[in-house]
Amino acid sequence: MGCAVYVLFVIAMLTLLAAGAWQDIATRTIPDEVNALLLVVGGAARLVQGPQELLCSGLSALMLFLLFMSAYSRGLIGGGDVKLMTAFAIGSIRLLPVRRGYCPSGWGPRYHLSATLTQIVTDTRAGKDVAT
Repeated sequence: MGCAVYVLFVIAMLTLLAAGAWQDIATRTIPDEVNALLLVVGGAARLVQGPQELLCSGLSALMLFLLFMSAYSRGLIGGGDVKLMTAFAIGSIRLLPVRRGYCPSGWGPRYHLSATLTQIVTDTRAGKDVAT
């Protein structure tokens, strides 16, 4: 994704998040339209990067959804928060560095968070600074 397109994507996502937060503070509800637009914008941005990116992002969002639903069922967060965070997860940027690998099922290049985490643990045990 080009730099200009990436900047527009970030601006669109932050604008939608700000609109959702404003509505949530003002009315204690998050409009479904905000969640739908976050999902569409984020999904489109991931699809531009490739179908594998969209698949990985969708699977990550599903895992987050299950985690957030657990918090919702315990009354820790609201249902609108679950929808907003899950929709945002579809298109959000990676927070951890990842290593390129190959999916054993033959899907081609994939990003493996497990390889990154394994390397972080190995580097930490070896006394290396993992922050750089």
